[in-house]
Order: sequence, then structure tokens, then C-alpha cells
Amino acid sequence: MKSFGNGRKNSYMFCEYMYLVGTGSAGILGWINGLENKERWLATRPILWSAIEYIQERSVYIYIGIALIVAFSFLYRRLGDPWALEKIQFILDEYQGKVFAANNAPKDHDRVTIFKHEKNCILAKHWSSTKWYMPWGDKPPLSNYLVPYLRSGHMSKKSSAIFYAPDGSDKAEGVAAMAWARKQSVVVNDLPAIGSTTSNRDIEKYSKATKCAKGLLVRYQKEGRQPPRSIAAIPIERKGELWGVVVLDSRSPLGVTNHSVEHYTLTVALIGHLLEKA
Repeated sequence: MKSFGNGRKNSYMFCEYMYLVGTGSAGILGWINGLENKERWLATRPILWSAIEYIQERSVYIYIGIALIVAFSFLYRRLGDPWALEKIQFILDEYQGKVFAANNAPKDHDRVTIFKHEKNCILAKHWSSTKWYMPWGDKPPLSNYLVPYLRSGHMSKKSSAIFYAPDGSDKAEGVAAMAWARKQSVVVNDLPAIGSTTSNRDIEKYSKATKCAKGLLVRYQKEGRQPPRSIAAIPIERKGELWGVVVLDSRSPLGVTNHSVEHYTLTVALIGHLLEKA
């Protein structure tokens, strides 16, 4: 997931500064290269001219250095402004507090997560993968996925959950990918609890309602993990284009309802606007 610690903030500010210094230095260097010792203000300053000559003789290497600095600064800035990420994190935390206020459950039981749609993923590991050299598992290589981008709270930050999100909606995986494919909000609640004694019938019911593979639910059983019992996914637009989804999930069967979506459309729209800077 995205991070925005002090180191990231300081690095971003440094790159902002170096980008401006680098582009300005290139202009100054061009002006220096155009100077000649015949000019009146240089004719009586031999020491200054010697320094200018020294710079002119090595201007190619200086240009290369400036280009590398500018390129690195530009690329680093493309990673996103930590300020915008910090504001999005604040909104997610507030969203979590408002939507799940009545649940009175631990924070990591009720979560709000942003998933970004990534095309042609190389390193994303699907849950069905059993071999390190085949991270895509039973899905085609270089597939499209919804991958974790940012999550509310200070716990459960490390997430390996990804959702297969191809162009065809029939093969979309999970509630998140259903919302992505349909380009509209999807709410699923009152799901059966999945545990070591859960019946095959309930597993089938959960799988059908969420478009989640039964194999993944069986793995949850074996590992003693509890999947959410209510889920909502809301598409996010960035610059007028579908960018990803916001997913709300809760271990409470009615922890997420249509109210969680309908009353917070403005919140999701604001996240989309901030993502333009992130």
C-alpha cells in the first residue's frame, strides 16, 4: 500500500526543490556557454573568465548531471504528493468512524480500503498461486487486478488481497471487481460466518453472493481467518475516468448497508479529486 511517512514527505519536498534548481541551472548553463572573452565586462576579469572557461569545457558532463537530477525529481514527483495521501487517509479514517460507529467493534474488524485498478500486473500474487514463478495462479499471466492502495486505521495495513478484474464482468472476482465491472455500487450483507465448522452449503452461499472462489474460503477455514460478513464496493473516478473502488467490509452481518453508500457519495467523490494529486 501507499505510504507517506516523514521520509517520503522530505524526499518529495527535496525533489520539488531540485526540479526547480535543475531546470533553472540548465538555463544558466546555456547562457554561460554563449559567453566570449571579447565581451567588455569579461575582458578585465581574467579570474572570472577562467572560471567560465572551466565550466564551458565541462558543460556536457554538467548537462548530463542536471538532466539526471531533473529526470529523477520528475519521476519521484510522479509517485504522488504525500500531502494528498495524508488527506485521503484522514478521510478514510473519518469515513470508518462514521459508517461503523454503531458496531462497537475493534477497528480492524470494520475497514475502509481503496483498491486501484492495475493493468497487466507482473508481480501481483493471486491467492490461487502455489508456485513462486507463477504468481498469477489459475488466472492468465499479465492480468488486470484491483490491488490495495490505502486503508483506514493504523492496523491491518499489510494486505495481500487482490481481485481479478478483467474486461469481462462474468469473470470478475469479489464484490470489488463486481462494482468495477458494473461501474456502480454493490452491497452484500448478512453473509454466513465462515469458520472451521461451516457447512458446504454456507460456503456455497457466501461464494455465490460475493463471487469469491470456494477454494479461497476453504483456505480461510484452514488458516482460522474470518472473512467479512458484509461488504460494499463503490467505484472511484479520477479525472473523469474509472480509477478503482472503495471497499467497506465488516465482520458484522449488517455492519455495511445501503446507507453506508448512499449517504457518503460526496466523500467518495472527494477522494477521487484528491487522487488527482496523489
